[in-house]
Amino acid sequence: MKISKFAKTRLIGSIFCLVIGLISILISFFGKDITNELKNYLFGFAFGVIFVGVYFLIYSIILVINPKKNIEAENLQKDERILSIFDKSLSISFRITLVSEALASIVCAFLGYMFISKILGILISFELIIYLVTYIIISKRN
Repeated sequence: MKISKFAKTRLIGSIFCLVIGLISILISFFGKDITNELKNYLFGFAFGVIFVGVYFLIYSIILVINPKKNIEAENLQKDERILSIFDKSLSISFRITLVSEALASIVCAFLGYMFISKILGILISFELIIYLVTYIIISKRN
């Protein structure tokens, strides 16, 4: 049975998610010298990543087993309308994230949590630099 590149990519991504989730769970249970808050965070993070990994693993297995569904999924990935919706969705979510981070940074600064405010400011700057660089690269390609 020949597995398409699309299905292989999905399969590898799902396995990667599962491995990261399992490592996080193991650290949360067997990690020494870590706080309860960190253990809880790692467990919650692991649960989310494993959930996504299992979902994509099932989806990947369906694509491998059913070649017709695989062809449909590949065609959907190339559909201009869906690509446009995907791009708009990413753009809107990026803007919402930036505005949320900026508001949280301002609120943290007013409440006296300057460390968190600085971290959020650095994160916003980093995201905007990445946006600028990717914009320049993509605009030169087109």
